[in-house]
Amino acid sequence: MAKEHYYFSRISDLNLKLISNRVSDGRIYNLPFVSEVSTLIVSDVDNPSKRNIVLEKQSGQLKRINELHTSNLAYQYPHLFPYGEDGYRHDVCFSARCSRQYKRNWVIIKDWMCFCLQGKKNEPQTLLRSTRNNQTQLRVDKYNNLNSKNDPGESQGSNKDIYTTEFQKRGLPHAHIFLFLHPSSKYPSPKDIDQIITVEIPNIAENQLLHELVKSHMLHGPYGAANIKSPCLTNGKCSKYFPNKFQQNTIFDLYGYLVYRRRDNGNTIDKNSVSLDNRHVVPYNRNLLLKYQAHINMEWCNHSTSIKYLFKYIHKGYDRVTTTIVPTNNETTNEAQHVDEIKQYVDCSYMSPCEACWRMFSFSIHGRSPVVERLFFHLENEKPVIYNDSEAINDVLSKPI
Repeated sequence: MAKEHYYFSRISDLNLKLISNRVSDGRIYNLPFVSEVSTLIVSDVDNPSKRNIVLEKQSGQLKRINELHTSNLAYQYPHLFPYGEDGYRHDVCFSARCSRQYKRNWVIIKDWMCFCLQGKKNEPQTLLRSTRNNQTQLRVDKYNNLNSKNDPGESQGSNKDIYTTEFQKRGLPHAHIFLFLHPSSKYPSPKDIDQIITVEIPNIAENQLLHELVKSHMLHGPYGAANIKSPCLTNGKCSKYFPNKFQQNTIFDLYGYLVYRRRDNGNTIDKNSVSLDNRHVVPYNRNLLLKYQAHINMEWCNHSTSIKYLFKYIHKGYDRVTTTIVPTNNETTNEAQHVDEIKQYVDCSYMSPCEACWRMFSFSIHGRSPVVERLFFHLENEKPVIYNDSEAINDVLSKPI
């Protein structure tokens, strides 16, 4: 029916276009780097509008499929329900027995979706692209204190940290973790910092594994003439201020910022036929890089300006995109003259598949230890009063303050 309706109506092909020439915040409105199926929500993620589906019957009348309809998920997620099987029902018991004594008697849609994403028992866990294999990858390896020889000092008190998980449009998620140190470790000497943070290429003869990990994860480049499509380029220059200058010893500059040791020791790494030296190394910790074998950027912050920037960066909000609908053919042709292009741009929240799975399984997105709660206060005789609309005004005024 859809094919015949499309043919006889002579509808021109339309594309959903992501706007790239934006002047807003590039950290939030940047374009995706990978081709993946994502969700665009016209509103905020935490307060979305109803996403109902409207179908056209054979009689020509329209029918709206509610979110709680058993066929809604098959239309909404055809990749998860390719055979049009029935989806969530609101009357599924949460346990074998439903009673008023239990707080939860019915399964909510989030629990049901988590159940659908779980792997099958008879499916090998090591099978690539299998459901169980993908499920094992959705794990959180979180640490609060670093307990090793090259640790950045003793934590101030017990588990003083702030973290947030971020989902960008370039692949897997990553986390920003702040560790607040004990006063005795807040102002170490440059020699102590060199034991914690390194910005140099290790000698391949001394530690070949660490050398390969730095090559794979901790080098910034190539960029510029060697890679004109590098995302860090702004007006032909690196927005991250690479390459850095060689520095014989770790020092604090005139403004109190830390300048790491980057010695000109001749160690280089060839990456994409470009030779990179210590000026292109991102600050890292040896033990963390060897343990997790991933990009872990470690910085030592001791200036109020840098701390303010970091807190502002991790609370920048959800990723978003600006979209519009345009015809696929050339707009200058006669055929395109009959198509009314939607000129209005739509500001949407962008949710990647990683973020969708993360939220379905209720993994923590941000946290603070210890938890800080806001204490409310009020002026004398101005305490808030809670009342129902049906209460009489005299009864409301007579409530104790």
